[in-house]
Amino acid sequence: MAFGPIARNLGALYLLHGANVVVPLVLIPYLTRVLGPASYGAVAFGQSFVWFFLVIANWGFTLSATRAVARSRDDPEALRRLVAEVMGAKLILLGAGFALFLGLLVLVPGLRVHAALHLLLFATVVGQVILPVWLFQGLERMATITALNAGTKLAGLALTFALVRAPGDAPIYAALLGLQWVAAGALGLWLARPFGGLVRLRLDLAATRRTLAEGWPLFLSNLANLLYTSANPFLLGLFAPLGAVGLYSGAERVMFGLVSLLTPLSQAFFPRLSALQATAPAAAFRLARRLLVAMVGLGCLFGLALALGSGPLARFYLGPDFIAAAPLMVVLAPVIPLLALINVLGIQIMVPLGRDRAYRDILIVMAAVNLAGAALFAPGGGAIGMAIAVLASVAAGALLMAIYLARRGLLPFVAEHGVPRP
Repeated sequence: MAFGPIARNLGALYLLHGANVVVPLVLIPYLTRVLGPASYGAVAFGQSFVWFFLVIANWGFTLSATRAVARSRDDPEALRRLVAEVMGAKLILLGAGFALFLGLLVLVPGLRVHAALHLLLFATVVGQVILPVWLFQGLERMATITALNAGTKLAGLALTFALVRAPGDAPIYAALLGLQWVAAGALGLWLARPFGGLVRLRLDLAATRRTLAEGWPLFLSNLANLLYTSANPFLLGLFAPLGAVGLYSGAERVMFGLVSLLTPLSQAFFPRLSALQATAPAAAFRLARRLLVAMVGLGCLFGLALALGSGPLARFYLGPDFIAAAPLMVVLAPVIPLLALINVLGIQIMVPLGRDRAYRDILIVMAAVNLAGAALFAPGGGAIGMAIAVLASVAAGALLMAIYLARRGLLPFVAEHGVPRP
């Protein structure tokens, strides 16, 4: 197997992903200090809320469209048709989601209190929906789109330092965040012109229904994924004050910052594994086995670093007002290797094999465990209760995926061949 394209793509991804790591690395401690736990918690709550609408508009296209692009990239006409259909469907979903969003702002008093902040943050949804990451990922040209993301994030960082100076500036930060994503989305669409993303855009209802049906299982998977990851500050905010949300969000951002270091590995290998499953399943299985060692090994190292460094990270990185976030980091530390395991078993093995429904069902179980844990532990335990719920949900997901694959002879280091059983 030729690793040249993967190696080049992965090298570019890690080189350019550095900016996507450095920006939050610098931005988070600045925001926790100038905004304070309550205002920082309000922003985190709003971001978590609008993320629901991003999942609606993105449907299952992050994986299903990437997989389709990887399989159609040698057919220019089919690729142009696919891009037009996916973008048309995403715009319809974005409009429907915005209507629902406005309705909730009007009807729910708890959301109406920070309605202006939420409206500004919704621009981040618009930008991420129109940014065709799935297209460039499927083409194994992630260097282009990652450079775009890095450039807009660096610009947003500079403007945040210049304009956000006090707790009352939370709406300014929300506006800058939305502007950053809208700019990235617009530039991404311009870069997608050679593939028909703008020229051939059409709202074909029959094609839209077909495209939505293909992504439906993965949409449910993404929704379930949201309910045990990005939705956690929102869930905690239903049971605890915004100060607790701010503490939890600070700890979670540090944890996900470490998880993000594994993102280029996942992005680089998913299109290749999707293509190999259609032509050489055994080779795809061997590649996934190697990826498992790399991602879980790194995940264990990152988790250990988070647990051992929780005290200094809380005091010196997040700031004196966030010292209580240290125990949260200890609880969240095992989540990192577990998420790495889930990524390989689920996204890199189950999804390329077309086991979308099984993947969806496991993520739904994970979401249910997280919701139940939040309802059970957050009212009395606050932020630490939310962290326990998250750990329980990802542990359940990793176990269920391992059992599913083992029963079908597809669990790495147990099965001899990458040929699935029914």
